Amino acid sequence: MIARMVSISGGKTPLSYRLNIALPSEEPGIRTACSLLDLREIAVMPPEARRLQIMTTMALIVQVILRMGYTDDYNSDRGSTQSRIITAICEHLQATGGSQTDITYLAHMGGYSKYHFLRLFKRHTGQTVHEYINGCRLTKINTMRQKGLTNKEIASALGFSCTATYLRWLKQQR
Repeated sequence: MIARMVSISGGKTPLSYRLNIALPSEEPGIRTACSLLDLREIAVMPPEARRLQIMTTMALIVQVILRMGYTDDYNSDRGSTQSRIITAICEHLQATGGSQTDITYLAHMGGYSKYHFLRLFKRHTGQTVHEYINGCRLTKINTMRQKGLTNKEIASALGFSCTATYLRWLKQQR
């Protein structure tokens, strides 16, 4: 990888810095030398060279991460990654009782498009998002009733616009 930074001032190029880096590789016969950020060396560099060294190091790190992300290990681990994401979203829904939950927001939390998220959620939980949220709400309602909260307090905590809307929803669930 070659990075070059040129400072242009008044149509002239008084400063030019160039750094070469050989990327690490696990394949035999390929150079494995790697220049990483050394803070002692960077401290004495001019600001432009310091910036270039940091940018080059970051580019190296990004490339190594991208290489790691496209190996067979990543593809075989993909299902468990999706499971962890869906599990984390389910835990969020359980903690909040599904209050003021937006499907687009949940999909964004997981890093998926809305429709892909809906398919993954159904595959991993066996329920649609709405069915799961309703189950979380019912569980949260039982907990709140045991604490002696009123319907108005429960409706407010779960994000319903009013008590009547909450009671109508609750009647539909039975």
